[in-house]
Amino acid sequence: MFKTLNHYFQIIVGVGLVSFAINQFLAPHDIAAGGASGIAILLYHVMDWEISRTVFTINVIMLISAFLLLGTKVFLKSLFGSILLPFMLYWIPVQMLVEDRFLAVISGSVIFACGVALLYRNQASSGGTTIPPLIMKKYFGIDKSIGLLMSDLIIVVASLFVFGMDSFVLAVISIVITMMCMNYLSTGFNQKISMEIISVSHHRDILNTLRNLKTRGLSVFPVHGGHMLERRQMILIVMKRSEYLDYYDLIHSIDPKAFMIVQNVKDVHGNGFTYTSIV
Repeated sequence: MFKTLNHYFQIIVGVGLVSFAINQFLAPHDIAAGGASGIAILLYHVMDWEISRTVFTINVIMLISAFLLLGTKVFLKSLFGSILLPFMLYWIPVQMLVEDRFLAVISGSVIFACGVALLYRNQASSGGTTIPPLIMKKYFGIDKSIGLLMSDLIIVVASLFVFGMDSFVLAVISIVITMMCMNYLSTGFNQKISMEIISVSHHRDILNTLRNLKTRGLSVFPVHGGHMLERRQMILIVMKRSEYLDYYDLIHSIDPKAFMIVQNVKDVHGNGFTYTSIV
């Protein structure tokens, strides 16, 4: 019961963030950055149609399409968010919270991305233009990301004729910021550091020292030099970002000439990271 309540609570928060970003940051500045909300912003400017009602109408059409073309499972997953989004858009007033357009685009896009990322994390959606890419994937084999980009691109291009070049450019910037933030939010909070170490003269000392720490697992790979074909042993260790300098100083103190390759790792799961650490 708790997991179910928490699941729906996160969906409500996600839809709330999306609605807040639209009504407080994007819509007041005429930024139609794709989606059902983008269509609603365009129609709000041209026809003076209320954003919440337009989104509700679009979502109903998309839900019917999902039920007929994609089946009951997709329909049920989209139902809650599709009904909740128009309600949130109606409840949150449309007002210009930030007067500077560029700052509003940055702030609104980041908040929008947080809301969508939270929805995706709970395998939910707010309906709208997230459904046509699923239809295109099923019937025409078009990748979902390409289908979503096509849908958003049509809306953004339409904003060029309705709002002009400035709004068009800001809408493109909004999409880019949203995509970058969502990509970071999906894995960014779990980023780690991987270090590959090759030491010609102190390999055994480094390996024993790292073993004695008993804080991180180690892997050792046989490698060959590309010029002289010398056989070496390479140590691989993955660590938290906060641990990097300690490991670097330790290895450098043992062998200042040690060859080290350091890389950012987006996501790490397993012993020592997502459950009980090594003992």
